[in-house]
Amino acid sequence: MTRRMVAVLFALAFIVTIPGPPAVGQVGFKSTTILQSQTTVTGQPIEFPLFRNQFTGILLELAPGGETGVHLHPFPLAVIVLEGTVTVEMEGHPPGVFNAGQAFVETINTFHNGFNRGTVPMKALLVFAGEEGKAPLVWRAGATPVGLKATPVIQTKTTVIGQPIAFPLWGKDQLSVVAIEITPGGQAGRHQHPVPTFVYVLEGTGFTVEVEGHGQRVYSAGQAYAESMNTWHNAFNRGTGLAKVLVVFAGEDGVPNSIRP
Repeated sequence: MTRRMVAVLFALAFIVTIPGPPAVGQVGFKSTTILQSQTTVTGQPIEFPLFRNQFTGILLELAPGGETGVHLHPFPLAVIVLEGTVTVEMEGHPPGVFNAGQAFVETINTFHNGFNRGTVPMKALLVFAGEEGKAPLVWRAGATPVGLKATPVIQTKTTVIGQPIAFPLWGKDQLSVVAIEITPGGQAGRHQHPVPTFVYVLEGTGFTVEVEGHGQRVYSAGQAYAESMNTWHNAFNRGTGLAKVLVVFAGEDGVPNSIRP
């Protein structure tokens, strides 16, 4: 049982850098919105599951000449291409070609296949807004992946402080992807999120999140977590190199993903 959902496919030409002066407390912080969508690539409204909500993160690698095999997804998912190029062929719809730095919301309940027709490996982060106990991917009978490697990153029903993940209920569902960079010694500034938030550390060590009343946690490249909701926190780069983080919001049209004092 699912709700109406929104999703948008953004090419690089549509990447929007958040404008305006830095918020109070931000130091060495840069935020770039890559995707904000209420529909999938095939125009379907995004519909988050109503019950037993959970985030699942998978790192996908596809060798040159490889293919994922024909499959479908029963839940909304954001795909962020990290390296290379992927071509997605969808039954009844024109193919889509997505390059490193682009993100899109995959088609739901529609069989499709992903191909790497380039000369370098393709890597992508897949973030599913799904339901506990139900597979995020269903293979067509006889599907044969070639050159495919899928590495689970995280599957969680709760935030880092134990709150149950609860997707919006009001039928204006939206997926957003934001790329964050914090220089060494920098910080995001005090803020909170009113919507479920998935975080993946792309580069760096010493990415430290302090949650008021819940201590601090330190993350390194390749790690992921579900951020606390409606709780003030701050993120610091206490490492020696640039910290790069991908943030996926399972939010609602018209509701801010982040709130600052």
